[in-house]
Amino acid sequence: EFLVTAIRSAAEAQHIPLAVSGWGKLKMIVQSFVVATAVFYAAWVSHLGWATLIMHILIWITLFVTAISGVLYMIESRRLFSSKAA
Repeated sequence: EFLVTAIRSAAEAQHIPLAVSGWGKLKMIVQSFVVATAVFYAAWVSHLGWATLIMHILIWITLFVTAISGVLYMIESRRLFSSKAA
């Protein structure tokens, strides 16, 4: 997340447009859902084994989507920055 913010700031400073991708939107939706689910889990169902398993799965899905989104964002920004420099 910090790396993406730094890339966006650098692109903005150089007037390079970086559009939000579908992966970025999916990441935000997944993260928001999992945070809300984690709050519910912590408040009401943390004592249930199946709920703990589901929470762990959701956290791993969030990690995966966030990593994919970040890697694709870095690839796209590298392409845009290198074409701007040329």
